[in-house]
Amino acid sequence: MPAFLDRGDRQFLVSAVAIMSILLVLTYALRPAPARQAVGSPSSYSAEWLGTKAAFLLLQQSGYHVERWISSPEELPENTGGTTLIFAEPSERPSGADRAAVSRFVSAGGRLVVMGASGASFAPQSSATAIPDSNLTPKPYPALLPSPLSLNASEVTMVAPYEWTRLAPWQLAIYGKNNQSVVVWYRFGKGEVIWWAIASPMSNGSIREKGNLALFLNSVGPPSSRVLWDPRERWGPAISSYDCRCHGSWQYLLRRSCPNCRKSRQPASDGLSRRCFTR
Repeated sequence: MPAFLDRGDRQFLVSAVAIMSILLVLTYALRPAPARQAVGSPSSYSAEWLGTKAAFLLLQQSGYHVERWISSPEELPENTGGTTLIFAEPSERPSGADRAAVSRFVSAGGRLVVMGASGASFAPQSSATAIPDSNLTPKPYPALLPSPLSLNASEVTMVAPYEWTRLAPWQLAIYGKNNQSVVVWYRFGKGEVIWWAIASPMSNGSIREKGNLALFLNSVGPPSSRVLWDPRERWGPAISSYDCRCHGSWQYLLRRSCPNCRKSRQPASDGLSRRCFTR
């Protein structure tokens, strides 16, 4: 302590430091909790982490005839050969008429790609359910057998909060492990159904993970395909917000905050920009 401070000055200085310390502690203790990082939904309009705008634009720029199907399933085309219909975790359950219309679409030769338990509810002869207390850390899932779906994708990376309830003899588990099927394929009439446990492999933030892009393109079909993408903003609560550590995609999900996450808040452009692949 400098000699020029008398006893009174020293007491004043010590008191001031003590008060400042208390204020700093209170400021830290009473600070607002960080806001949850909302990262969008599997919407083809969304450039956020969970959005699928990059996948949609990729199809457009790769020569696919891709469009957002905003009409009722009852208005699906009758000539379904070479047509793929995508439902990515819709929150609304289908009506009986919706389900019947989708069944007709597939039976006539269409390809149906659905994600999550709610997506499975649109598909004929399907059954998926949530896994209680599932581990929401992204994991690799190996291909279980050679298939057009697993071409150039020996494994895929995803979080799998849902599982296929029971495989029928005509249904094949394409990816999975530990008796958990995360990608299932089967024939129905002249068409086929492809189920993913979640839409994450085609999300902006995860499509570049090993095998995910190949799985997406293999599921959609050849570039000559017509792709009908259900775009309605009705996405379910399975992954409405999550935490994405910048050093790796999909490290934590749901009900946590991540102040270090980086994602663009700018309006999405019409082109296939790097913003669609923000990590």
